[in-house]
Amino acid sequence: MGYMLERQWEAHTRIQDGFSRIVFEDGEEITVKNDGKTGIDFVEEYLDEMKKNYPSHLVAADQLLQMRLGRSYKTIRNLRSRYLSELALVSLNCCFGREDDIPDHEGPEDFNTENTHCPMRYNCPFNGFNPAFNDKKEVCCNPVYECGLTPTQAAVANMLVNTSLTYEEIADEMGCSYSNIDNMRKRIFAKLGVATRPELMLTLKGKRLV
Repeated sequence: MGYMLERQWEAHTRIQDGFSRIVFEDGEEITVKNDGKTGIDFVEEYLDEMKKNYPSHLVAADQLLQMRLGRSYKTIRNLRSRYLSELALVSLNCCFGREDDIPDHEGPEDFNTENTHCPMRYNCPFNGFNPAFNDKKEVCCNPVYECGLTPTQAAVANMLVNTSLTYEEIADEMGCSYSNIDNMRKRIFAKLGVATRPELMLTLKGKRLV
């Protein structure tokens, strides 16, 4: 486990200027630049952690990076550290940046993605807040949290976390029996290592599941 990603931090990114300022809970700051050198240790740890639960987001971030760089993308893609820095800045810019009291990163594999009010959002083909892209998994902002659940399990988990519906009401919504939902609940709990609905809600708080 990397030292930097065990800690709470906020990202303040200016992608147009090619850098992000990472502010830790104790006031320490580091700068990440798109030069492939400055903040590269953070970049590598950040991307490794994002790959675990947001792999589709990183695919979209790469596609957006291709759009931003144009012809120079192929050259930069072959420069490993430079490419990773560019990719991390796109990801940080799309997922974090709003000034609030909620850390962008609270601990290992615990990100709080947010609406960053990106000026590109309304024209961006990777806008996860656009209702037209509800079924699109490869988005940059408002990314889907991929934690090993099947699409049906994710839909049920979403209702368990974000609604007050009873198990019987969830069964009605899903068009199946209560016993099917109960079995699915057990599998969801087992996959995420929780024992109760409140624990599930805490684990998945703020995460987009569908």
